[in-house]
Amino acid sequence: MIKKFNTQFFLIIFLFICFFSIIFLLAYISPSKFFSDTRHEGISLVRDDHELSEFYDRVSFYRHKDIPYKYSRIEYPPLAVLYLTVPAFFTSNFEQYKYALNGQNIFFSILLIVLTFQILKFLGKNKKILWLFILPSFVYYLINRFDVFPAFLVQLSLFLLLRKKFSWSFAILSLAFLAKGYALFLFPVFFVYYLNQTNQLKVNLLKNRWLWIIIGPTIVMMVIFCLLAGLENGLFPYVYQTTRGFAHGSVYVIFLNALQFILPGWLFAGLVNLGGLALTFLQMLLPLIVYIGYTIFRKYIKSAEGVISWLLLILLLYIQFSVYYSPQWFVWLLPLLVLLARNWREVILIVFYDLLNFLLFPVVWNYLGYNSVVFNIVVLLRVIILLIITFYICKRIFLQNQNKLYFTAQNIKKSYE
Repeated sequence: MIKKFNTQFFLIIFLFICFFSIIFLLAYISPSKFFSDTRHEGISLVRDDHELSEFYDRVSFYRHKDIPYKYSRIEYPPLAVLYLTVPAFFTSNFEQYKYALNGQNIFFSILLIVLTFQILKFLGKNKKILWLFILPSFVYYLINRFDVFPAFLVQLSLFLLLRKKFSWSFAILSLAFLAKGYALFLFPVFFVYYLNQTNQLKVNLLKNRWLWIIIGPTIVMMVIFCLLAGLENGLFPYVYQTTRGFAHGSVYVIFLNALQFILPGWLFAGLVNLGGLALTFLQMLLPLIVYIGYTIFRKYIKSAEGVISWLLLILLLYIQFSVYYSPQWFVWLLPLLVLLARNWREVILIVFYDLLNFLLFPVVWNYLGYNSVVFNIVVLLRVIILLIITFYICKRIFLQNQNKLYFTAQNIKKSYE
């Protein structure tokens, strides 16, 4: 049994290393643009030099031997800035920096797959589902962005949580938040699961060490950078995402564009401002609802599958409420979707979402532009697929609780017979 496990484990890892090595070579030798002509911009099917050059510019403080955030405002949290700066420790050349970052991303993607394999083993699920990690959208964004790093940290935190290593789990989740802010929205699910596993019915929020493990490092980082770079610059990474307005890729923009031709200017402007505030408020409300409503949600977050279901549900609602859409968010979702997928219908939904995500950007965005009808159609289809996936997850959460109530009722009935 051990021999079989080791053979399967190392074979899967070897195949993924080979696959991502090929992807790295493709990124290295492929042209930055395909299918370009005089009317349309070329499509970056493998490389995204524009985004990678943005990362290169973000870490220019290191080349100037200055303090991050003070030299220039950066919208990423401190650990993300450190992650992007690591390749700059070894080279100041953009081409070398770019491929070093590609390799760094691929390294953490392999670690992410290893962790997912271990969680699938813990859950007793089929490991063949791991092939979803070679879907085109996931591969494109793990190479050309850095979201695979916080996704790895979240997956590591989940693995430790399921192993009941709570101290390490919350500490790693805190690091994930310092790499990408979305990790904070997942904390209430981790916390409710911990309370259920330790049979705690009540908790003093201010005296709870787990809460301080998750927010303590963030507070320390914020204080340090506010002292070094100034209050406004130090807080910028945490404020920036909540001040962004509607942007193309969000389904709301399609309807706002239609309303712009119907409503007077003052009313349209008010609707945009009010709508943006309302959606941001709904995003911020998600973790508070779970945390404050512990007595309501605790019955749903008792099992490993319950934890994964709620993590996915919160992420999906976070995406649906967002005033903008970043296609690299799929990197956050896929590791959890792989853990939860049960049948071919759910796998097809995941594949379809990935293909739509890749079609949205880079293909349609680069070639036809964000004002095209095709772009709007792809956005609408993507939202529909996400709503269907959200429905499946809600149904699963409901059925889990319903089955528990059924078996509890049956046991009570038998005890009286």
